[in-house]
Amino acid sequence: MLTYGPRALNLLTQYGEITMAQVRAQAEIYQPLLDHGCQNSAMMFQCINASISTEVLAKVSTDPTRYRIQLPTVPAQGNQPAVPAEEVEDGPCFLKAIIDDTYANTATNVALARRNLANL
Repeated sequence: MLTYGPRALNLLTQYGEITMAQVRAQAEIYQPLLDHGCQNSAMMFQCINASISTEVLAKVSTDPTRYRIQLPTVPAQGNQPAVPAEEVEDGPCFLKAIIDDTYANTATNVALARRNLANL
């Protein structure tokens, strides 16, 4: 759930090399399956949400579409009722949004990286 692409980049250690599009594309695959992957994602979301500061939460909450995944409607099959479409919060997408907002994509970090490269 936290590895992406053919090089199996890890979101926790190689977050700068992984795009939000990659994280979201993977979430859109496992979320509709309603299996352990989506359960793990939900637990990850709840843990992160409960442990971040209100300042970080306010920052990442400005665009919740980055970490909410739209699940499609599942038609009734046999004796199983139809499942209506719903929107769920995805843990890895939430983590990537937090990283993007607070670390990887800030102007300060870009300036610091440029200065460090210039000093090499």
